[in-house]
This record gives sequence, C-alpha cells and structure tokens, in this order.
Amino acid sequence: MVWVYLQLIQINILPVMNIMKYLIKFLILGVLWGKIEPVKAQNSIEKDSLYQIHLKNVNVYGKDLTRRNSLYQYTPLQVRSLVTVLGEPDVMRYVGTLPGVTQGIEGTMGFFIRGGNSGNNRIELDGVPVYGATHLFGFFSSFHSDIVQDVEFRSGGMPVSSGNLLSALSQITTLQPDTQKYHGGFSISPYMLGGSVNGPLSKKVSFQLAARISLLAAEYKLLHKTLHKVLNENLESDLDFKGDVKPWVTDVYFKLYFHPQERKSFTISGYISNDYFKYQWNKYGWITNSIRLSWGNEFVRFGWENKLSEYCQMRTMAYVNHFYAGQKWMSQKDIELPENIPVKNDRIRTALYEVAFQKKLQYNKKNWSIEAGIEGKFQHFQPAVKSVQTTVERDEMKMGDQPNAGTLVLFGEMKYAYKILQLKLGIREALFLGDDRNFFNTDVHVSSLINFKRGWGIEMDYDYLTQYQHVMEGLPVGWSLDMVIPASRLLPPEKAHQIYLGSFYSHGFYYVSVGGYYKNMKHLASYKNASNIFGIENSSWEEEVCTGEGESYGMEIRAEKKGRDWNATLSYTLSKTDRQFDEINKGRKFPFRFDRRHVLNLTGRILIKTKEKKQQYLNLGLAYASGHYLTIPQNMYKGVLPPYWGQALGGISSEMQELAYSRQLMSDINAYKMTDYFRMDIGYTFQKQGKHHYRELTIGVYNIFNRKNPYLLFYDENKWKQLSIMPVIPSIQWTMRF
Repeated sequence: MVWVYLQLIQINILPVMNIMKYLIKFLILGVLWGKIEPVKAQNSIEKDSLYQIHLKNVNVYGKDLTRRNSLYQYTPLQVRSLVTVLGEPDVMRYVGTLPGVTQGIEGTMGFFIRGGNSGNNRIELDGVPVYGATHLFGFFSSFHSDIVQDVEFRSGGMPVSSGNLLSALSQITTLQPDTQKYHGGFSISPYMLGGSVNGPLSKKVSFQLAARISLLAAEYKLLHKTLHKVLNENLESDLDFKGDVKPWVTDVYFKLYFHPQERKSFTISGYISNDYFKYQWNKYGWITNSIRLSWGNEFVRFGWENKLSEYCQMRTMAYVNHFYAGQKWMSQKDIELPENIPVKNDRIRTALYEVAFQKKLQYNKKNWSIEAGIEGKFQHFQPAVKSVQTTVERDEMKMGDQPNAGTLVLFGEMKYAYKILQLKLGIREALFLGDDRNFFNTDVHVSSLINFKRGWGIEMDYDYLTQYQHVMEGLPVGWSLDMVIPASRLLPPEKAHQIYLGSFYSHGFYYVSVGGYYKNMKHLASYKNASNIFGIENSSWEEEVCTGEGESYGMEIRAEKKGRDWNATLSYTLSKTDRQFDEINKGRKFPFRFDRRHVLNLTGRILIKTKEKKQQYLNLGLAYASGHYLTIPQNMYKGVLPPYWGQALGGISSEMQELAYSRQLMSDINAYKMTDYFRMDIGYTFQKQGKHHYRELTIGVYNIFNRKNPYLLFYDENKWKQLSIMPVIPSIQWTMRF
C-alpha cells in the first residue's frame, strides 16, 4: 500500500490526481494511526465506480514483542515449531525453552525457575490465577491455543497488579471475539479432539467458545479388545487381561463481550478444566485394587472497562475460582475372609475456593505511565489428608483443619521514559488475615532500562516478593495433586529477594541477551518425608511439614534469529541452587533436587518448500541438561526383632521375614547426581491456505534417538536399576481454521 501511495503522489499531470493524492494520503495515515474510520461514498462519487485493488500476501515479522531475560512476550504462532510429547500445540510449553527454567520430570510442565519451586510460579488467564493448569499428569497445559492472543512471561520486574508468587508470572491474554464475522477451528490428535468458534451475536454483543475432550478412554477400550482377540487367536489360549483403565480429560472456555458504547465494554468469561483417571486390577485373585485420581480448576470472571478520557481508563475485575485435587486408593474383598485381614481405603484431597475483586486506574500521557488500584480476596482452604483403614472391627478417619484467609491489597506503579532511559517503581502493600495470625508485607519492584544506539542496552530488575500460600509438592511433574495451604503461625509467608543485571543487543532480525541473577528465599515449606502423607498413622499434614531457606544464582544467555526462510532460538543457563532446613539433612545445606548446573535448549524452524498457498516446514528441537540429584540407599542393616517373632510369622517365607525387619541406610539428602539429560526432537508441518479456510498437518517424533534418560535410580533384586520416563514417542495433529 505504501508503494501504491508513492506512485500516485508522483503523478500530478491531471488535476483530479492532485485531489486523489491528498485523499489517499489522508486515508493511509488514518488507517495507520487508527484515528478515523472508512467513510461512505459521497453523492459526487458513485459507489459502483470504486475499484478494488488486490495486493499480494506480505510476510510481516513483528519486532514489537519484548525480548529480555526477565520478560518474554510470545504468541501461539511461535509455539507451533515446538515438538511436544503428545503433539498438542501448547502455549505454556514455550516456557521450558527460556533461560533460567529447569524442568522436573521429562516431558511434563513442572518448571523450576531461578531456583524456586514449581508451586512458586503463578499462571493467570485474563488476570485470574489458575492453580490446576495441566492435563494428563502434567504433559500439556489446559489452555486451548485458539483462545490465546499472547502470553507474557516474567521472571523479574513483576507488575504490582499481580502478587502472591515467588518465581515467575505467566499472564495469558485471550482473544477479543470478532464483532464483524465468524471464525472457528477444529483439531484432532490421538489424544484430544478440539474445536473453537467466535463471532457476533448482535451489533453490540460477540462471543467466543472453545472446548477439548480426550479420546483416550475410547482408544484404550478398542485397543484392549483388539489385542485380546489377536493374542488369543495367535497363541491359542484364553488370556484374561487383568486391569481396567478409564482416563478422562476435558477443558472448556467461553466469553461474552458487550460494548454498549465506544468507551465502555463488559465481559463475562468462564473456564473449566477436569482430569480423571482410574485404574483397577485384581490381586491374589480375591482382592480388587483400584486407584482414582482427579484434579481440575474452574472459574467465572466478570470484567468491565471504562475509558474516562484519552489518557485515563478504569479497569475492574471480579471472579469466583475453585481448584481441587484428590487421590483415592481402595482394596475390596471379593470373597468372605477372616476379620483380621484389613481392607484399605486411603484418600488424599485438597481444595481451594476463592472470591476476589480488583479495581485499577491507568493513566498514560507523554513520558509518564501511572497505575494504582485496590484488591480484595477471600479464600477457603481444604488441605485435607484423609486416611481410612477399615476392617470388621475398625473404621477410622483423620483429617486436617480447613482454614479461611482474607487479603486486602493497595498497589501503585509509576513508569517514566525519557529518550534512552526507562524507569519503573512499583509498591504492593498487602494485609493477609489468617485464622491464627495476620501478616502485613510490602512488595517492591524496581526496573531500569537504558537503550543505547545501534540496538544495544542494559537492564536491571530488583524484586522483593511475598507468597501467602504454600504448595506442598508431592511429585515434581507440574500436575495438580499438590496440597495448597495458607500462611500461618506455623508456616509464615514465603519471601524472596531477587536482583538481575544484564545486557541485550538487537540488529534486524537478530537478538542476543546475557545477564546474571541472585535470589535468596526464606520460609520455604517442604515435606520432611513426602511418602509419610500416604500412611494411616498421621494425624494431620502439620506434623509432616517444615520451613527453611534457599539460595540460587546463575547466568542466562538467549540468542534468536527471525526470518522468512528459517528462524532459531538458543537458550543457556548456568546456575546453582541450594536448600537448608533445620529438620532435614540434620540442618546441613544440600543441593536442590533440580539444581541442574547446565541447561541448554535449541529450537528451529526451516522453510522447506513454498508455493502460492502452500508451505512445508521442518521443526527441530534439542535439549541438554546436567543430571538432577537423588537421595539413595547406601547400605542395609537389621532392625531389632520383637519377642516371639519367629513363632508369630509361622509359615511366612524367609524372604518376607528378611524384608520385615531390614532397614535402609540412606545417603545425605540429594547427595547423588544422575547422568546428564539429552534429547532431540523432529517434526514436519504441512500448511495450506484455501479460499475460506486454513489447514495444517504436523507430524512429530519426540526423543528421536530413543535415549533412556534417567529419572530414578533404585536397588532391586541385588542390583541397581534405572527408571526412564519417556522413550521415542511419535505424534500427529491435524488442524483446520476458517
């Protein structure tokens, strides 16, 4: 369009072209700056006399997204090049490729950022915190990519409007429903079936709806019957496959957008995510065992915006939020047995109910940007640990307290930009009202940025953070079976001081950043021994937790290249993280379990073939990390036998007697380092742009070399054995959008 404009203004022979010159100039400037709307045809110009000019497709590579080690902004388009475990496009998977991020169990969403725990991260969907943000044991997030406009990931320089975190903040902004025409999409993979649609309901009301549902239950049932039939026919035997698996995964998102006036708008949105998994099998032929897991998150959000003037606007939000997670393990007798044989029913369940309100005023004029607001929140916690053991004679249940908590917050932030300098100062005052104690804390955020000439600059961030709830992590997978408990006299709020200093350079479509951070954490909560929460001898979770400190420091490097034919990103982190608890490891400092000294991630996308409306891309990924740490048994010793032990055991085998009173001598906490982690992924994408729709087929192979990366090391049958989680995994996903 700019080229057309330049050609037109050079032609000044005919008088009418002089008039058109200024008209076109006015229209172009208006569209570029968004100050005017297209005008209707005047009486002097007949509507049928207007000509349409079709321009060729132009590839535009955005350079306005922020790229710094403490702040990354990205869109779902950038996530498509990542090869995932299950082939599902995942906007949160991109976080695992950024510097400062360490992964827990391979392939899952358990991320440990700048030395913090996974529970120290905060994920927001349009400002609402999502506590259960993963599907299928943490293998992918519960956010449909079709609803996402962009994601802003921060590991430093936090905004004051968000708090209650210690490590990183991921803010997901959803798309605004189209007010002119309908759009939609459909996708299918071996694991999920999804669809989305958005568009106008009337002149002032539009909507958005997206949902996904798993195909695993139907696929398992079909595969189970097929294998059963094939094996029986080939082996000429009547095989009875023990066990029954019932997985269920679903998520739903909706939004209604109402704009009665140009300066006012209202939204109502909702989000539901649910996972359910059941496995049942027979033991000894007469006891049926089953395990059931369920977790999810759901909320309803109300929001309204009012633009008071050209420089000032008011934003208000209120929501009701519910998070839950639970596990149930059962043993049931199929036949009549003596009364002294117990039947177990062990349960663990946690839940959080939350109601919140936030109002903030934003002012932007010239070099100044000011934000101030107020926030109120009420929370009801159910950090319950139930343990039930039933026999004919005994039936007992133990459960923890269910505390309430309230939070009142005042926050303010000021930004100033002058030539090459940018400064930000934010203060967040919070009063936490607990059941047994109140806490008053001030969070402080300071950021400075200096942009020198030729794309070079330096940045500095300082954050003093407070988290008023503790996430007791059982397994480091990023899934939701973690107990959430509020701060109390026993467990004060978690705190952290963090400073980052770095430099960056950009030229054209190339970008490089390097920096270092230091982080000190206090009042971190941890289980003394996480396995004890599954026992029936615990009266409550309070007896199994303790608090301690943590320290982390390191260097982060990021390099990117964007272009038409190929693009690539490289992230490298060199870091060290420690923990110290008075009641763990005899009070001695020990390395954090996922203190990976070196972490390197490389991703790339290459344009292989292109035509007018078709493209083919090759996607590559490489991940390397130092091994994580484990606590392992070093030796065995015999316990003291009770009186008449031999007579009491009767006919029990000598092997079972040996196990009954053998004890393991454990190493210091996290004293053993596993071998290094390495993985390479490859994928291929076919894209076709039709007249009214867009199609995409992606085929991927995760861990193409089938490397057996170690996760767990254990001693069994007189030898050491290694547990690996992820072998080579192929995937396929097909998408259509209109």
